[in-house]
Amino acid sequence: MSKKPTPEERFWAKVDKTSDPNGCWIFTGATDRVGGYFGLNGKNILAHRYSWILKYGEIPKNKVIAHSCLNNSCVNPNHLYLLDITKVQSYKKMSAKNRFWTKVNRTNNTNDCWEWLTGKSKDGYGRFWFKGKNIRAHRYSWLIHFGSPPNNESVLHNCDNPICVNPNHLFVGTHDDNMKDKTKKGRQTKGDIHYARTNPEKLARGKKHGTYTHPEKIVRGDQHFLRKHPEKIPLGEEVHNSKLTKEQVLEIRKRYIYKIITANYLAKEYGVDESTIFAIIKRKNWKHI
Repeated sequence: MSKKPTPEERFWAKVDKTSDPNGCWIFTGATDRVGGYFGLNGKNILAHRYSWILKYGEIPKNKVIAHSCLNNSCVNPNHLYLLDITKVQSYKKMSAKNRFWTKVNRTNNTNDCWEWLTGKSKDGYGRFWFKGKNIRAHRYSWLIHFGSPPNNESVLHNCDNPICVNPNHLFVGTHDDNMKDKTKKGRQTKGDIHYARTNPEKLARGKKHGTYTHPEKIVRGDQHFLRKHPEKIPLGEEVHNSKLTKEQVLEIRKRYIYKIITANYLAKEYGVDESTIFAIIKRKNWKHI
């Protein structure tokens, strides 16, 4: 008869200690916005509280466990600390702006990077809880200094320091600008630093792929969306990259004469490839007319 695992063994079996780049130990059991939940003695307790108890013992009265990493799913005891419950209550009464500045190392020199001190995302940017969700800390800094970026544009760094929230080091740009800036500064995840290279064991390949593990979920034959709704298939001019109109297609078929008015001649006239003309004549394309 196999030995029944202890609560501690059950707990650590639900913890991923390796995947988070910030050193967080992620609780993989049931979680919500507050944190993970672990079943102990017939009731659920917060996973990070249980982690603290295992490492340091009982939690003193009028104290709560807080995360230095701001990741509520984290149970790494080195990322936990005791906080007086009265400070929590006063912290909750603070405005979002005041809460924000308690997490920033702000110097008197406006040329310095003002670095975010607490939780960060996987890509190294600061995270700040605002209006029910986590947003990037430098974006919130822009918001309180200059208002919302126009057209929901990205907020970028001149200093190339992801944890900097100094508004003098920030500028707004489109997604395109962001990608160009990223490439220019050599921060693209490509080559040996790409996720597929650094974590090859996590890629769903071969028999791990969803088509193998859940073949019943693959929509085929009469169950396919295009079979069920043929009227929703874009045809002819409805296709987003179509260069020809219905009238032009009919005209091409009518005008083509083998070795006299050639496909090459028509292709140049209508500004398309010769293969497109042949596909129209042979009714491989525009079959509906």
